[in-house]
Amino acid sequence: MPKPARSPKPSKPSKRTKRPSSRKRWWILGGIAAFLIVLYLIAPLVILQVLNRNLNKNPKFDNHVGGLVLNPFQGGYTLKDFAIRRKLGDTLIPVFTARSIDVSLQWSSLPKGSPRAKALVEEPRLNLVAQFFEPKRKKKPGAWQRTFDLFHVFPVDEIAVRDGEIHFLDFSKKPIVDVHLDALEGAVTGLTVARGRDSSSRLPSALEARAKFMNQAPVRVKARMLAGAAQPTLDLRAELQGFRLAQLNGAFRAYTRLDVEGGVISVATRLRASEGRFEGVVHREAEGMKVFDPEKDNEGFLTSTWEAVTDAAAKLVEKRAEPDADPDIPVSGSFEPESETWSAIGGLLKGTFTRALDPRLGKSMGKDVGIRWDTPEVSKARKILSF
Repeated sequence: MPKPARSPKPSKPSKRTKRPSSRKRWWILGGIAAFLIVLYLIAPLVILQVLNRNLNKNPKFDNHVGGLVLNPFQGGYTLKDFAIRRKLGDTLIPVFTARSIDVSLQWSSLPKGSPRAKALVEEPRLNLVAQFFEPKRKKKPGAWQRTFDLFHVFPVDEIAVRDGEIHFLDFSKKPIVDVHLDALEGAVTGLTVARGRDSSSRLPSALEARAKFMNQAPVRVKARMLAGAAQPTLDLRAELQGFRLAQLNGAFRAYTRLDVEGGVISVATRLRASEGRFEGVVHREAEGMKVFDPEKDNEGFLTSTWEAVTDAAAKLVEKRAEPDADPDIPVSGSFEPESETWSAIGGLLKGTFTRALDPRLGKSMGKDVGIRWDTPEVSKARKILSF
């Protein structure tokens, strides 16, 4: 009798883990993508809210950032409509504004093992308001740079500026005094380089900038320096070409009650600073100077560079008008302890321009940023161009 056929044994389940189906994998990838998109959209709003809250901890200020865009492929972000405003009575005065500030990773720094960031500031405007000056308050070296570092995880090593403006404003005068630099383009590099550690150069940081003074005369500035040094350490060159002094009549009338009827001046300076001192030379070329003082019984026009500013200076008109007068003016001085590099550069440029107008002026120029000039001053000139 034939044996009954055996029923096949049920196969044992495989021990291998079942891979998700193609559809399931797409669902997982889609979920991750959706999460990243939501994070990309929500994170800027959260960061912007926190940033605006932290920027307004000081009751004297009302600061605002209009928008924030993350740039993940650049390792950074862009701030839109940035504004720092300070209260003057019941009025908000913009101290610094910018259409955008783009901060990104400096990819060339990665192979060196020390990641750095760079920034591009579009259409910035810096307002130096006379009413906000605090001569007794001194900034610590590198304070400005450390403030900028707060905007990125890594230290900011390079900052570029496009289409910027710098204004000096004095609201106590009628009309308001407004002395300004326009069309400012420039960059500063090597901010994080330390002497003796990252570079063999004594002055590893570099500044190059160009602008127009009072929207008319070309200005160029070049400098090598050690950013963040305990004392300003730099080699500074600057020049102003073909400036018509009549464009400063608003400031002249406000501080000296004079009218400049004519005259063109060009100034070039070279300064070196180290170990708490500076020295250099100011070269000036002036033509057709005509200054009129309406309080001197209509005596007429005085031909000089700046002699009509004070009674004492007026006595030197004829001597200063001599064609063989030395166009080079030596300048020197010292810095107070812990003077801030960037403020010192501004004070030196301001002081050398004033000295080009009259070599005896300007001792009080820069006291608010810790600069002492060796040349004696004329006592009546303290308020002249004291910005």
